[in-house]
Amino acid sequence: MNNRKGISALLETVLLILVVLAAAGIIFGAVIPMLREPAERASMCQDALTVSSTPTMVTLIKNKDVAINNISINVYNAAGAATPVPGVLMPTGIGSAATTPLTGLTGGPFVKVQVIPLVNMTTGKQVACAPIEVLL
Repeated sequence: MNNRKGISALLETVLLILVVLAAAGIIFGAVIPMLREPAERASMCQDALTVSSTPTMVTLIKNKDVAINNISINVYNAAGAATPVPGVLMPTGIGSAATTPLTGLTGGPFVKVQVIPLVNMTTGKQVACAPIEVLL
C-alpha cells in the first residue's frame, strides 16, 4: 500500500511566500531605523553653522532653523594639544552671529579652531555634528 502524506505544492508555495514576506518585514524593520538616524543627522548638521576665526576670536553664524543645544569649541596649538574655549556664545536666530573671544587662553599660539555643535533630532535625541575645523 502506498500511504504517502506530505505538503501539497500549493501549500508549499504559500508558506514559502509567507516566510519571505516575514523575513523582508524583519529586515525592513531593523535596517530602516539604522539608515534614518544618520540621514536625519546629516540633513540637520549640514551647513547649520558657518565658522570664521581670527587669532583673537571665533564667529559662529547660524544658517538654518536647527535646535542647537550646545557648542563645543577647542583651539589647537602646533603640537596638536587642545585647549577648550570657555563661555561659548551661541547664535540664536537664522542669520544671527555670535562672537567668542580667544584671548586669555593658555597653550598658544594656536593654529586651528574646532567647533562641534550638539543638535536635537526630531526624535528628541541629542547628537553631536561632525567637527567644523578652521585654520587660524
